[in-house]
Amino acid sequence: MPVVKLSSSLVESCKQCAAQRDQNRRNSVDYSSDKTSDKGIWSFIGVVGEIALIQYFGLPIDWEYLSTDAGFGGVDVGEFWEVRATTKQSNRLFLWDDETCNQKKLSYAWSKVVVNLEALECDVSGWAMGYEIAEHGKSAQYDCKRGSRFLDNQFLRSHANPHADHSSANLLRLSFLNKQPMESTSSLAPAPQTSSVFSGIQQFEDAQRIAKALASSTLIPPQFQGQQGFANCLVALEIANRMRMSPFQVMQNLHIIHGRPSWSSQFIIGLINGCGRFSPLRYEISGKGDTLACTAVATELNTGEELRGPEVTMAMAKREGWATKSGSKWATMPELMIRYRAAAFWGRLFIPELLVGIHTQEEVMDVEPVSISEAPATSVADLNAKLQGAATDSDELF
Repeated sequence: MPVVKLSSSLVESCKQCAAQRDQNRRNSVDYSSDKTSDKGIWSFIGVVGEIALIQYFGLPIDWEYLSTDAGFGGVDVGEFWEVRATTKQSNRLFLWDDETCNQKKLSYAWSKVVVNLEALECDVSGWAMGYEIAEHGKSAQYDCKRGSRFLDNQFLRSHANPHADHSSANLLRLSFLNKQPMESTSSLAPAPQTSSVFSGIQQFEDAQRIAKALASSTLIPPQFQGQQGFANCLVALEIANRMRMSPFQVMQNLHIIHGRPSWSSQFIIGLINGCGRFSPLRYEISGKGDTLACTAVATELNTGEELRGPEVTMAMAKREGWATKSGSKWATMPELMIRYRAAAFWGRLFIPELLVGIHTQEEVMDVEPVSISEAPATSVADLNAKLQGAATDSDELF
């Protein structure tokens, strides 16, 4: 897990920020019902955890915002990251009961940060989406006697790297928001669920108007822009409609390779983790080098059954030619590629209805395009001659 180092001066700044925050909270909110002992120290630990995640993502520190009550009640880090700071690795990620009824809180990504003040470091331990904690967490009471839902540590996703974490969490967040009715003040609305864009003249005309607007945007990938990308926008609209997702979300994760649409592997992993049917996907790794092997595993939440995908090995990658192609990422980052391929195999086996038959971009790139040449056309005269010859041969047998 990633470790964020802290300086003594930074820790001192966290103490001052926590003290100012507590003062602002006492002035604006009645916390008389909060029975937590040593609120000051936990406010300090909370600020340290927030600073650690801010540094992990490489964001600037806004001390003024963090010290205000808005900083306490608003989003902790970036646009949608919340922090649960603790001093023990065994402690679990949780939501207060009132937070489980807040759609915005459910759409945030919650990170568990383990603070070690003696070593002046923080472990950015793992994360989960708010709706996952609310749905799969266990009800209990915290020390302050407030009702909470605690998520077992085995269900947390590991922090991989800032970019991958942010992309995966944002994908899950958008997927959740598109399925949930939001407050009237929200600028995000559920994705419309309509019939196929090719199901009738009116639907097709409506889709063309939407595709024209999308194709004129510079915020979508190049393959969907302009007149050349207009038809691709129509196809993306149809796929988004079938998957009940935002067209923008589909476009950002759909790649055209060798003339075929393909998903990014991160998108497939996000679909698996965000569909609400399984525990977060985990990877069982064994061996090194040429003996490296990986199996993707998840638990079906309704039945508790462990679902294991096919094992992917480096020997398989070499036999299939994935690792021997010029410029192949299998040669430079095998551990990442083997996880991506294991996740893709798992997805095609257990959630084919979500992938709608589309492979990952890595799979499509690993498969060489094949040219199929047609056999020479046979004339009608040649066919008649062959038939007559066959009939003559048959007559001679009787």
